[in-house]
Amino acid sequence: MDAGILVGLSTYVTSERLAAGKVEKALELARREGFNEVTIFDCMPSGNYLKRRDMLLSADEKRQIVDLARRYHNDSHSMGVIAQAIVNSPLGVGCYGAASELYMTPYGDINPCDFNPVAFGNVLEEPLEKIWTRMATHPDFCYRHKTCRMQTPSYLSKFIDVLPDDVQLPVHIDTIERIWAEKGITPGPD
Repeated sequence: MDAGILVGLSTYVTSERLAAGKVEKALELARREGFNEVTIFDCMPSGNYLKRRDMLLSADEKRQIVDLARRYHNDSHSMGVIAQAIVNSPLGVGCYGAASELYMTPYGDINPCDFNPVAFGNVLEEPLEKIWTRMATHPDFCYRHKTCRMQTPSYLSKFIDVLPDDVQLPVHIDTIERIWAEKGITPGPD
C-alpha cells in the first residue's frame, strides 16, 4: 500500500465460517488495515470438494452474505466489497462461464471458469478461438445461466455426479457426452 499498489483480500465462506463470524472478522481486518477491496467467494464444489453438495451454502446463508457485503460496501470507507452471492446470482449477472470468461489451466485446458472442471479443448493442440466457439455454442453453455452453474443442483447432477470418483480433472466435454449417451442424457439447458 505504501508503494501505491491496490491491495485486496479474498475469502471463502463455508456455513461454519459464516456462523462463527469469521467472514465479518475478515471484513473488519481489511477495513482496519485500509485494504481497497474484499472479495467473498462461496464455498464451491470443486477440486477435492467436487461432489460435496453439503458444502453449498443455503439460500438463507447467501442472504446473510449479501446483507453483510452490502453493509460493508455502503459503509463510510472506500473499500469495495464484492460477493459471489450477489454477482453470480439473479441479483447480479449470473454465471460468467462461457459467456464472458474462460479459464485456462496451467496445462492449457480451457474450461468455462476456474471452478468448472469441464474442458472444451487445449490450446497446445488447437487455437483458442476454435475452443471458445465450441464452448460458447454448446447447447448447455450457449445461453446466460442465471446462477453459478457449479452451485446449481441440476447442472451438478448432469455434469458432475455422472463422473466416476477416480476421474482426472479437468474432464473433456467429449468424455462427459459419452457418459450421457450411455445414460440417455441429452445436451441442452438444465
